[in-house]
Amino acid sequence: MKLELKNITYYKQGSQETPCYNADVFVDGKKMFHASNDGHGGCDMTYGHGDYSWKDIDKVNSWIKDNFPKGSFQSSGETHYYDYDLESFCHDKLYEHLDQRKLKTDMNKKFICVDKIKKELYAYAKKGNTSLQFNQFFSKNHPKDTCLNFLDFDDAWKIYDEVTS
Repeated sequence: MKLELKNITYYKQGSQETPCYNADVFVDGKKMFHASNDGHGGCDMTYGHGDYSWKDIDKVNSWIKDNFPKGSFQSSGETHYYDYDLESFCHDKLYEHLDQRKLKTDMNKKFICVDKIKKELYAYAKKGNTSLQFNQFFSKNHPKDTCLNFLDFDDAWKIYDEVTS
């Protein structure tokens, strides 16, 4: 089963205790559900699209619980575990979407670089530097590092996600 979150709209100002958002959940390429949260601390609301119903939502939730590892969080020095479900999936994909959007914005303003040995990010402002000029500087001064701006975005995202996770 292939799950995707598409048509994401995030409302930062409405997000208080939970993310305020609307999105569509696609299963195997078909739009099956609409997921949303009003941002006031409650659970997500999930509605079937077209002929899809709660039975379909339950099937997807069961599949997720059987095929994804349990989620975890730290509290009072202890690790607590919970079943990963459709809501967990939607929130993870929402935050991934927001992080990718932020990375794209940052890459438009800065050269985002990674020290692979230290697993750290650092950046240089793009002001007055062309990509060619920066690439020459970067290759000379940081030969072992990677500049995400010079990679395909999917490859840049994988490295960024590894370093920041």
